[in-house]
Amino acid sequence: MKRNIRVAKELVALAKSLIAIDEEGDGGGFQYLHDYKTNEDDLVEVGAKQGKKYILARQEPSGLWRIRSCRDFGNIRKGSYGGCVESDKNLSHDGKCWIFRGASVMEDARVTDDAEVSGHSFIGGNAVIKGSAEISGDSVKIWDHAVVDSSFVTDKARIYGNAEVSTGSDIRGESRIYDNAKVIGSYVDGADVYGDAEISGRSSITSEGGNKTEIFGTAKIVGKKITKGSIGK
Repeated sequence: MKRNIRVAKELVALAKSLIAIDEEGDGGGFQYLHDYKTNEDDLVEVGAKQGKKYILARQEPSGLWRIRSCRDFGNIRKGSYGGCVESDKNLSHDGKCWIFRGASVMEDARVTDDAEVSGHSFIGGNAVIKGSAEISGDSVKIWDHAVVDSSFVTDKARIYGNAEVSTGSDIRGESRIYDNAKVIGSYVDGADVYGDAEISGRSSITSEGGNKTEIFGTAKIVGKKITKGSIGK
């Protein structure tokens, strides 16, 4: 009995010390707690007292960590499980941003503000998902130094390189946005935008007739509807 009381006191002391140890927010303290096989509900409470939005609840076979919320925010309830991250640098503890089950964010990628990542989406490299962005779909992939700001990306879209998608844009189908391309407040479905091309002004770029539409080079498309062909130089 005395030994059990001593072990319990040691665990309590450990939890209290980790609140101070993990002040930098790298999740390290929580991983130490896992080494002691502390109950996940206890981890949630430690995280809540520390002001965390979520904890790294359990390590999956992939090596990534399943997240679990420490408090209510947005439509997320305390104790809810989410998707997977490599570390808690991948998901901000501020705002309402969240990664839902099925989605993964790893390497140095970041999800911030009120952005949401769901479906079977993959975010990697140094990509940034911010603002009110919504990333969902069967296999969306965003990596390298790509930035998605307050836009919707779904289906099997790919965004990479130094590409930027912003201002309420809607990217669908098997679209690929890459290199230094920018899509600003426009719709792209099943088309490729690359090079230094820029799409803006509520333009609509789609692919009809079985061939992919391509916007490339230094092309600047403003307020136009394009359904086929290749534009650029």
